[in-house]
Amino acid sequence: MTTSGPIVDVGLAGHGFAPATPDAEQDWRLAVFDLLEKGRVTLGPEGGGNAVGRFRLVLSASPAHLAFEFAESESGAVETVEVALSRIRGAMRDYSEVCSAYYGAVRSLPAARIEVIDQARRQIHDEGGRLLSAELAEHVSMNLETGRSLFALICALPLRA
Repeated sequence: MTTSGPIVDVGLAGHGFAPATPDAEQDWRLAVFDLLEKGRVTLGPEGGGNAVGRFRLVLSASPAHLAFEFAESESGAVETVEVALSRIRGAMRDYSEVCSAYYGAVRSLPAARIEVIDQARRQIHDEGGRLLSAELAEHVSMNLETGRSLFALICALPLRA
């Protein structure tokens, strides 16, 4: 039986996070807003029937992994998926670097230069969303928009090294 539905809450668990910077806090809030507005996931094996649910997402981190816990609010069913940070760290680093360049450009460069950097940022964001979706795909499926929002969310996390 598959269960599909919106993400209705997002939280953090555990002690794998460092204090956040103000920029990271803002990026986190924006990513959470996007997930709550448009994020949808499907849990469970295909072909077993369909049910509708509402999901709470809780993220936790260890030095080597991120854990995504999707809890369905009605049935209490929980699906936890771990992703090795080594599999997505390169995309996270690239996205962080291009975002830093973008934020710096917004303050000092002409619009044409900002647009070029923003196009690169969007491409890396798309690729990160696809990569994260692929890492979660065995247990959780989602559209690109949800994958992008989840990717932005984890990139905003102040992970401890």
